[in-house]
Amino acid sequence: MVESCGEVFVIYLVHGGKLFVEVTGVEVFKLDFSLMEWIKVECAKDRAFFVDEKAAYSCPALKPETEGNRIFFTLSDDKSLYSIDIEENSVSVSLPCTDLKPPWSTPIWVMPDLSLSPVHRRMEKIEPDQIEDIVPCVESKNKEEIGYFCELPLDLLSSVASCLVLHDYMNFRVVNRICRLAAPPIHWPATIKKLVRHSLAPWLMVCKKGQDKCKFIDPLHRERYLMNNPNKSSDVRMCYSKEGWCLMLQGEYTIFFWNPFTKKIILLPKLPHEFKTIIGCDFSSSPDSSGCLLVLIYILVGEGHWESLYAFKWKDFKLSKNNNPVFYNEELYLLGSEGNLGVFREGFIWEVLDKPQRPCKSFYQSFLLQGNGKLLSVFVGFMGKWLKVFELNLSTMNWVEIDNVRDKVIHVSRISSFSTAATTEEMRNTVCLPRFYEDNLVYYSLDYKKYHFYGSNVVMEDFYNTKEQLYSGWIEPRW
Repeated sequence: MVESCGEVFVIYLVHGGKLFVEVTGVEVFKLDFSLMEWIKVECAKDRAFFVDEKAAYSCPALKPETEGNRIFFTLSDDKSLYSIDIEENSVSVSLPCTDLKPPWSTPIWVMPDLSLSPVHRRMEKIEPDQIEDIVPCVESKNKEEIGYFCELPLDLLSSVASCLVLHDYMNFRVVNRICRLAAPPIHWPATIKKLVRHSLAPWLMVCKKGQDKCKFIDPLHRERYLMNNPNKSSDVRMCYSKEGWCLMLQGEYTIFFWNPFTKKIILLPKLPHEFKTIIGCDFSSSPDSSGCLLVLIYILVGEGHWESLYAFKWKDFKLSKNNNPVFYNEELYLLGSEGNLGVFREGFIWEVLDKPQRPCKSFYQSFLLQGNGKLLSVFVGFMGKWLKVFELNLSTMNWVEIDNVRDKVIHVSRISSFSTAATTEEMRNTVCLPRFYEDNLVYYSLDYKKYHFYGSNVVMEDFYNTKEQLYSGWIEPRW
């Protein structure tokens, strides 16, 4: 809890990851004194918050565009400085003291007393003759240029619009009324194939519970789109994505499939039990196919009495919080937080496998996916100091490190991970993460063992000076 400019806020940092030390989400609330209720805060551009293990502070932002709307925080036994953009739902990381020698302690915030003395609080009266002359506003010539463009014949404008790729077409429509006449609204199932003149790489979908719109990021073209949530509800979040379909959770126990590109919704029966949270899910094939099998792993809310339910024991297996289970060879595999595997076999028989053992002594993140007919895993070191890809050898049941996925791209995120064909030469044999350097997608090159940024010549060896997009998962555009 923190006081800021006479208002009271409470900040919740959601922790997850292997050791529950990663910040995977944030919620900010402000106390409405008239109603005595907590109101959710979606934007706080005029101030910044500073949080550590022992205290929290706030101050007005001198530069709201670059300093406001942010929560700066530190973590235990970590020299890094983190900042969360409340509105963008992203967390950035930097290393302010690169040459800090051990021993060192966990950083804390120190807020100087900047309150003014009574003498300086008095505002000086400004005389009228001290005010600078008002500069008259000069109308830009851009409107004239747009006017000349729009004087072209409508059929010629329509021909121009038909040659545009998706994101340019959408921008073209918002210029003015003439452009909207020349470029009719998109009818996704039929029109999209005529608009897209390139192979669409996976997009990053951002869907946070409490917000009424989803954000889509096309990282290769640096374009961002907003789309209304299905059912026009703000109580919706994405649980998983596969083959262009998303498994969505609305409210406490309503789940459904949604294809945001075709707007198609497939309703599912309500679960027989109210649950606290979904901790894992996968479906075997496209939801509009007859053989689709959906598996959910969730925590039940106790009802005060015993009830006979199927469950698997957690004693010898702790599920990784960074990924979902994976259907492979008609069985459901789960990656443990220690790098081991568990599997639901035919008949829904649960087994913790003795092999493979974890391939790395220590790691920060881990992901499980299927690619090229193989079961793959991706392990990442602290702050991305290293990244390794492994393939499961079914004959020896060992993880075998690989450094070549040929013309494929591996996409990993907390919600969805999969492998796709590379749409550009630059993206061959790479691992894409939900991270950005400025507006450039961060990917790891298995050829050069370095982090690169799409469309940039910058090369880095770790995650510092990048930002992770929270509440996000990769989705394959499918119509």
